[in-house]
Amino acid sequence: MSHRSIARQSSGFSRGLWLALLLCLPWVSSAVQARELKVAVVNLPQIFQQSPQADAVRQKLGKEFASDQKELEGMTKELSSLNDKLNKADSSMKDDERQRLQDRFVRRQREYAELNADVHKRFNARRTQEFQKLQAQVGKIIDAMIKKEKYDLVLVQGVYYAGDSLNITDKVMAALKAEAAKK
Repeated sequence: MSHRSIARQSSGFSRGLWLALLLCLPWVSSAVQARELKVAVVNLPQIFQQSPQADAVRQKLGKEFASDQKELEGMTKELSSLNDKLNKADSSMKDDERQRLQDRFVRRQREYAELNADVHKRFNARRTQEFQKLQAQVGKIIDAMIKKEKYDLVLVQGVYYAGDSLNITDKVMAALKAEAAKK
């Protein structure tokens, strides 16, 4: 069988399949309409902002990175002081002394930038890791609600608007608060 005849057969099969699907569409559509879908929406950003677990993540990360933050603040003060000295340096300061001060300022500025970038990179990685754990916890709660309340569809992202009757964010938040209270 030649390549062209296979292509013709497969395209004929595709057309036949599409035709069959189009003919069945009215029956499928009416079957779906016969049973009303139970839909819910969860506002995940709200949960990440307001849940006790999210607050705990923020506090944990704050403690974890407190020493880094303190070091960055100390370097900022040092850079400010060096900058002030450079700006106040007058003609009485020797050229080599001024150059040493300028070199120190540039070196410390570079060290600050490197440390700041490293701290931000590590912080963002840890924040992502912790919020993925929270998202998994929220997923388990939503799964339990789906089974208990028999939802057909639960939307978490990509919703422009949902009426209050569809929004189960408060129920998810209450379950998270109950879990937090157990700990």
